[in-house]
Amino acid sequence: MRITKTKFLFIFLLVLFNKSFSQSLTYEIYGGINISNLKSSVNHNGNHSRVSLDPRTAYFFGGSIEFPINIVKEYNFLLNIQLQYSLQGSSFYFMHDGGRQYDKVNQINLPFRIKFELLKNFFIGAGGYVGYLVHVDDYLYEDENNYSDFDAGIATSIQYKIFKKLSIEAKYLFGLTDILNREFDSGEYKHDDFNSVFQIGLNYKI
Repeated sequence: MRITKTKFLFIFLLVLFNKSFSQSLTYEIYGGINISNLKSSVNHNGNHSRVSLDPRTAYFFGGSIEFPINIVKEYNFLLNIQLQYSLQGSSFYFMHDGGRQYDKVNQINLPFRIKFELLKNFFIGAGGYVGYLVHVDDYLYEDENNYSDFDAGIATSIQYKIFKKLSIEAKYLFGLTDILNREFDSGEYKHDDFNSVFQIGLNYKI
């Protein structure tokens, strides 16, 4: 079911490679480390109680396109659109099963940001992202159908260009959609999960 729904990504790919931007487009490949968590809570008849989870450390990789946009002529603004595979989720210590367990939420994400060159070779960015949950390995519920297929939220970034083709970038993805569809006792209790992902990695211009 999840694989067939990935068809929506082809629509974005068609936009990314629109020939009208071909002369000003730049392309990058990138990858790095994820430090992710699920902002989790239990909703009991409208009263939320936070559930404390630990981060999951994994990786991400992908590619991006970028082109200038004319917001203010005196300043350097860029539109950056990325497509990435990102291993996300959280971890926790479960005493009865002898150690650390993981809720693994692997996603295809499409972050899009407007970037601004604040200082020479130093960029800040803000925008959003949409995500598609490709695979879920949930230790507690053992059923990926408890999760939504789609995710969306805010994306922010800072980037420093080390060399002409190489830069280091840190991003934060803050989920605004509840990705867990899990209710108990005829809806009296509901578990909520929101993505929180810090990414740091290297970008290489091709």
